[in-house]
Amino acid sequence: MQKGYLYKRDKIKKKKNNLLYKVMVFLMIMLVSISSALEYSNAEGNIKDGYYKVPIVLMKKYDDEESMGNNALKKYAIVEVSNGKVKMKVRFLPLQFMGFTGYLSNLQVKDRELKILSRYDNYDVYNDPTNGKDEKCKGVKYPKDMEFNLTTDESIISVKVYVPVMAELGSGEQEARLKIDWPKDFEKARIQKNDFNSLDDSNEAVATTSPEENKNEILDIGEDNSYKDNRKLPELEKGEKLNLKDGFYELQVSLYHERENKPSMGNASMVNKANILSKNGKYYMIIASNKMTVQNITASLVSFQVRDDKEYYHFAKPYAYDLEIPGESEKRPRVFEFEISRKDPMIYVKVDPKVKPMGEVPIGARLNIDWSSLKQIDESKAELYEIKKKGTPKKIFNPNDSIDRTNDGIRYRAPKGTFTRNVRFKSDKIFGGKEYLDTVKKLGRNTKFDIYSFVAEDDFGKVQKNQKPITITIKKDKLAATPIRARYIDDLSEIPVSIKGNDVSFELQRLGKIAIIYSENNSSGNIAGAPTSKTKKNNTQSSRGKNSSSSKKMDKTRKGNSKNSSSKSRGKEKGESNTKADSNAKSPITTLTNDNKDFNNSLEENDELNEKAPDNRNAENARAQENLKIIFFGIIAIIMSIAAATYVYINVGKKLLYEIDLSKKLKKNMDKGDII
Repeated sequence: MQKGYLYKRDKIKKKKNNLLYKVMVFLMIMLVSISSALEYSNAEGNIKDGYYKVPIVLMKKYDDEESMGNNALKKYAIVEVSNGKVKMKVRFLPLQFMGFTGYLSNLQVKDRELKILSRYDNYDVYNDPTNGKDEKCKGVKYPKDMEFNLTTDESIISVKVYVPVMAELGSGEQEARLKIDWPKDFEKARIQKNDFNSLDDSNEAVATTSPEENKNEILDIGEDNSYKDNRKLPELEKGEKLNLKDGFYELQVSLYHERENKPSMGNASMVNKANILSKNGKYYMIIASNKMTVQNITASLVSFQVRDDKEYYHFAKPYAYDLEIPGESEKRPRVFEFEISRKDPMIYVKVDPKVKPMGEVPIGARLNIDWSSLKQIDESKAELYEIKKKGTPKKIFNPNDSIDRTNDGIRYRAPKGTFTRNVRFKSDKIFGGKEYLDTVKKLGRNTKFDIYSFVAEDDFGKVQKNQKPITITIKKDKLAATPIRARYIDDLSEIPVSIKGNDVSFELQRLGKIAIIYSENNSSGNIAGAPTSKTKKNNTQSSRGKNSSSSKKMDKTRKGNSKNSSSKSRGKEKGESNTKADSNAKSPITTLTNDNKDFNNSLEENDELNEKAPDNRNAENARAQENLKIIFFGIIAIIMSIAAATYVYINVGKKLLYEIDLSKKLKKNMDKGDII
């Protein structure tokens, strides 16, 4: 009898434990579901209809670096959300280099249609209806604004662009990736209109990385003329070891794209014939460079690098400095020599033609070697070897010599002892990005200026610091206007400027990025962060001016407040016009357009430079909407909890209560001795 009771008691306990376990699991599932629903509702799954400003970058197809076409792309897109459908509008900008303006003529987005919304109203040497040089775009105006569909879970989209000026270099069609930086909070990215020109009140800046910065991150050039490139490239086929008699040989070569089976852009500057010198079991390949001209741009190779089996790049030795390039006082090499040991069909190389539209960073490529064309020749017919032997040797650098050189039309003068090794000067104009926007904040939105970057590199591309001041001279007609001063953009320290006739000279204590200022319109009279040397009298006058201007502003504010308070009962339309007028009075804006005539101005994107504070009303509305969301989902959570509790009570609770009641009755009967 006792045994039967214990069995029933254990059975009841197990049922109770199982029921409690089920109840706990059910409640946990419900809680997780509710939290997931809340999280999803606050994420991008519930984006409201409207327009949003979203940063974008055009990246290389294979590497996590900016594409050369990125400067032709507006740094952000306008995303339209309507009834769950998402569209992205992008704007392309003209590219200007060395006096020539180039355009993108076509964009393809993988697996979707693209709608052209507007075009640039002009023709050039490529798309002219009568004399256009490029058949693909002849008679067709260049696109400006384009639109395509997408989803918010796409952050990388494959695209293909076609640029006529690149086609003249041998590779107009380029595959790339459009990288989309979706905002974490879409409400903060909301804008009012689907129009790039209406974004003057946006204070978001898109930070970009220049090719030079990418170069410095990737390359670590040592004193031994080699460096390792951390990019992972596909393995290339290895050929058999060379086994040639001493003597001279000739074979055909060409420059191919680094990953794709087509000629590289640098192939136009290559001589498609190479020599091999075999001597004492070692083999030296000699390749040559020609001058190439695109529009008014003439260039040639200034360096040639070869990759070994350990992923290190080695600079080939340059010879025969006889190539003259317009705008450069120094001549460039005609031939390069490097050691080779196998009959590899292709080897990884890097070429640097120093062509502005191709960028200032060496271009990755593959040297395609046709070993079937290999033949032995007499020394007299080894043309490239003869050029190497008889060409002008490279001038040996003497640190005790002064420097007076011209590169890209800019003259550089440095006294003796400025550098310890030979250098090449480089200049770049900075059109946008974080540094540009930071400089705008320091100098003021109404200050007109250009930013130039000046760098000195040795023969291996390593940046060198100047030990003494360098004088840089630019022709006045090459600048946007006559400069009134110049400053370093990092600390805003003053740079001496002198103007003689058509020559504008800057004395740089250190090479770097400088702002050439053409006009200033600062209400405060001082540039934020700039060193000042004003006298006490000037400071007093400035202080008085500030105080008087402040009091005037306060008076205007009081009058404005009294007017606003007295006109609250007026019509809505009139009130809106007053608000706009007040806004314009408080924040005067210099509008910079994306006019295709002048790319320098088109890239000074005023819509990225405005520093207005967020509207308090918008912030309050956003917080109110967030509170409503929280209340709404809180009510849903409570309702779901009540429903879950009801379900548990009906399906589980009643049984559990019955079992508990039965257990009590059995115990009571057992105590009385009624259990049989």
